[in-house]
Amino acid sequence: MIAFLTLVAAVQNSFTAQLGKPYPVGPTSYIIGTKEELENKYKRTITLHSVRTAIAFGWKNETYVAREGKKLVIFHATIKNAHKTPISVASADTFGLRIFDSGAKAGDIAYVGACSATLEAPDRTLKQGESAEVFTVYEFPARSHNLKIATYFHTYDKNKDPKYDLSQSILKPTSVFARTPLDFGVVASVARSESFDLDDLKFRLLQVEPIQDGYRVRVEVSNPFPKPGRWGWQYAQATVNDAQGRVTSHYPSFEVLPEHADWGFAVDHNRPIVGDYQFYPADKSAPVSFSLTMNSTKRSVTVRL
Repeated sequence: MIAFLTLVAAVQNSFTAQLGKPYPVGPTSYIIGTKEELENKYKRTITLHSVRTAIAFGWKNETYVAREGKKLVIFHATIKNAHKTPISVASADTFGLRIFDSGAKAGDIAYVGACSATLEAPDRTLKQGESAEVFTVYEFPARSHNLKIATYFHTYDKNKDPKYDLSQSILKPTSVFARTPLDFGVVASVARSESFDLDDLKFRLLQVEPIQDGYRVRVEVSNPFPKPGRWGWQYAQATVNDAQGRVTSHYPSFEVLPEHADWGFAVDHNRPIVGDYQFYPADKSAPVSFSLTMNSTKRSVTVRL
């Protein structure tokens, strides 16, 4: 069994399913010539609790980062077995989505993975009456028209499976790249006092100080996710601009403070790393902005100094 994802045209006036309400999904079959229902391992009850968007989401074994031009859509759901036959709940065995009227083409939207509510692998077998909370993660284009979906499992039944219009129900994003819950940009600008996300890590500019022939920009790097994140000067381009908008040359290094000398380029969960970027303007003028631009995803944040 794999995670299902299908793009289809919109169905008018049929998106009536509600968050927080349980809906049965999965194929129903009967003994030939009777109305007696057969047990099968596919039937399950799905309750969608919430949906949110982000550029990164992580659990103990993996951190997912939306690729260039993409965002993540994360569903929080409960899967319950209301029948006698045990059912499997695993990363590729949760529930499927049909996505309506999205404007996306084949390949624009992809299933990424799933984890349990405790941020562990969701590999469980549910007996009758048992349930499991999961997060399922999909990659969408950075800009989406709406979020109209149906949930199903194994076999889609257009007359039975629940259809949701979640366009107005997405939790408020925390990413600095979110213009709206469905529209994520590639550049962002923040004040000096603000922290910001950049792919899977968070950053906070601590201070800007003069040094011999230049300036030192001190930055705190933290990891909000369970799995250690990787960081170093080679992952992003750091620049500062002076009052005339000129880019200042710098030494291409992220120099950690002495207490982090053995950090090994791994940023552990809730254990920030502090380091310096050093810049040497030809006219020794103070910088007015500091920017980090990721090499892989091209996302860029500018801190106004």
